[in-house]
Amino acid sequence: MMSASVGFGAFLGWFNDKRRKQAASAALAAAISCAPVAANAYVDFDGIKYLGASDKVDVNNASVRAYRQFPGMYPKAAGFIATHGPYDAVQDIYKIPDLPDKVKELFQKYEGNLVCFPPNPAYFLDRSNDGIYK
Repeated sequence: MMSASVGFGAFLGWFNDKRRKQAASAALAAAISCAPVAANAYVDFDGIKYLGASDKVDVNNASVRAYRQFPGMYPKAAGFIATHGPYDAVQDIYKIPDLPDKVKELFQKYEGNLVCFPPNPAYFLDRSNDGIYK
């Protein structure tokens, strides 16, 4: 250990003030060029407020959890919407096969709170499981 310290001290003594500045500049440039760059997140989605942050929910992109604000819709009725589609219009939810009458009644009750945006790949695939477990 002592020999490593002496060797390192001799190495630093070899640098004069000008060489130290050059070495420090090179080390800084290397560190900056190797630093990771933040990824650009995809947030340019006009319907983001309809994923659960308003009283309207997008039938193509919102997860089942967004329907919790409508009593009776979560989880069964919301599950029917999330596991089918994509939809061209809100009324297409009534075309889901084997839809119980009770679920149809819930759809009619909250139809005014539902909107239909084109499916967005960032959200459409995660509608039935958005990865939030609490």
